[in-house]
Amino acid sequence: MKYIFLILIIATFSLTVLSSCSNKVVRDNPRDQYRQCLKENPENSEKCEVYKDTYQQRFESHRDAYRRGAGDDY
Repeated sequence: MKYIFLILIIATFSLTVLSSCSNKVVRDNPRDQYRQCLKENPENSEKCEVYKDTYQQRFESHRDAYRRGAGDDY
């Protein structure tokens, strides 16, 4: 019985810590940042060019890595 109680305390503590930290997690996702910027600035898309460039660079680097791993000669 005391082991079940101990497991419940640890689980509750873990869930509390995880839920409090989840709000502070920042994702590095240029595509989402670019889309969010476009939503916030529909009349001035030039503000979002930084996110667009970062997104394109990351896309190309992942595509190139995928092709190298797949053995394709492009």
